[in-house]
Amino acid sequence: MKSHRGNIIPATLAASAILGMIASVSLVWFKDTQQAAVGLTPSAAVVNTDNTVTFDLVVTADTSVNAFGGTLIFDESILAVEKIDYNTSIADLWAKAPWYEKGSGTISFGGGTTKPGGFVGQGTLLTITFMARTPGKAAVSVQDIQI
Repeated sequence: MKSHRGNIIPATLAASAILGMIASVSLVWFKDTQQAAVGLTPSAAVVNTDNTVTFDLVVTADTSVNAFGGTLIFDESILAVEKIDYNTSIADLWAKAPWYEKGSGTISFGGGTTKPGGFVGQGTLLTITFMARTPGKAAVSVQDIQI
């Protein structure tokens, strides 16, 4: 009987140590993923019919990142996609080149970099030029961003 109880304490300590190590690794992993962000410049613009407006999708990363994906959303009653430029210094490999489907009001993308060490710093991932269909406030937002 004593040997049974004697084994319970070392087994509990071992399990606690393993769980503690997993928790520590998870905290570091989550911390690193939160050190990168994506934003739009500008986030909105006031436009007149037949004017163009350009939005940049900017990546800021304090830690090395190597893959990017997500969706841009815009109001097709106000904006029409004129040009998408994705030849940037950040991403040189596109698994899903920026794609616009008329009627969806979205631009989806998925790519990365093959550069050793990935990307660290701030830079433009995509530049989208829109033509204004009607006057109004042209807002573009991001959804399902993955870095």
